[in-house]
Amino acid sequence: MKKLYLLLAIACLVPWGCSKDSPTKTENNGNGSSSVLLPLKVGNFWEYETDGPFGQRYRYKWNVIRQISIASEQAFVVAGAGPDTAYLVNKELGVYIYSRNRRKFELLWKYPAKVSETFVSNVDRQDYLYNTTTKSTDASVSVPAGVFKECVMYEQFFQLTNHTETSRVYVKPGIGFVKEEYIYSNDSPNITELISYKVN
Repeated sequence: MKKLYLLLAIACLVPWGCSKDSPTKTENNGNGSSSVLLPLKVGNFWEYETDGPFGQRYRYKWNVIRQISIASEQAFVVAGAGPDTAYLVNKELGVYIYSRNRRKFELLWKYPAKVSETFVSNVDRQDYLYNTTTKSTDASVSVPAGVFKECVMYEQFFQLTNHTETSRVYVKPGIGFVKEEYIYSNDSPNITELISYKVN
């Protein structure tokens, strides 16, 4: 999936939550509003640690740096999301990401979420569309930033002729993307975890 969250390293995204029970290394204990999945506001940030090549771990950060008008939407610019920036917006059906190739916003994560609901999502701003299923709306996740309850867990699947890609993404409403377990074909999972964040 171009390593899904080298998209976001998605974006977003947000990935973006679960309820915050035991914060560690958190810049701000802002509870965020669960009316949105990913709290998009200038100044918000999320810092992650992910598996890299040769068993190394590395860190990256998503920063909401400004708001702009694009494709008739007031979108937020998220810097540090992969090789360049991502343009994200919260809409009635969830979090949308701007596809540069198709020049329109496409669904990233559906929210409010319903268990077993399947939808097509764009996770890397390009031409790759993934079949995504909401597997849980009450997942509990422990990461360096704390313990998050009531996370939405999305499972994203992509099939090519020579490989498959599966990603389990945990998002805490009002906080954002908390964890991802990414599996390329039959390889060991690549884990990305939230280590600190600030949401207002």
